[in-house]
Amino acid sequence: MKGLFAFPEATSIALHTCVFLAMHPPGDYYSTREISDEFGFSIHHVAKVVQRLVRVGLLDTSRGGHGGIRLKKRPAEITVYEVYAAIQGPYNGSCQGGCILRVEGCNGHDCLLGKWMKKTSDEAINLFKHTPLPTLIASIERFKQPSV
Repeated sequence: MKGLFAFPEATSIALHTCVFLAMHPPGDYYSTREISDEFGFSIHHVAKVVQRLVRVGLLDTSRGGHGGIRLKKRPAEITVYEVYAAIQGPYNGSCQGGCILRVEGCNGHDCLLGKWMKKTSDEAINLFKHTPLPTLIASIERFKQPSV
């Protein structure tokens, strides 16, 4: 079942790409094809996302037979929020979509649902800002461990 909040595919690609690169030896380059194949994303969409991540300084690229992409900074220096903001833009603390029920005159800030959405979004962004990639990876790794 999908949750109430869902990331756009570009944000998902960005997070998957950065986590993938953070889980591999630093300095090694990987192709967008490898990332596309690993997660089942369109190679064209991965390439577009990679361009955005390069533009904001999260990824580094190299051409040639041994080229590809890699993290530009150490994984511990990259937060989930930086990856999110590279794709979604900076979070400005407002309900950007307006009223989720499309009630005329409602700005999405003052009703019960709007207040809850803002509070929940603020909490998620705060978590993202304080979660470096290795912390996210450790969380993911816990689920890969066989249960005893």
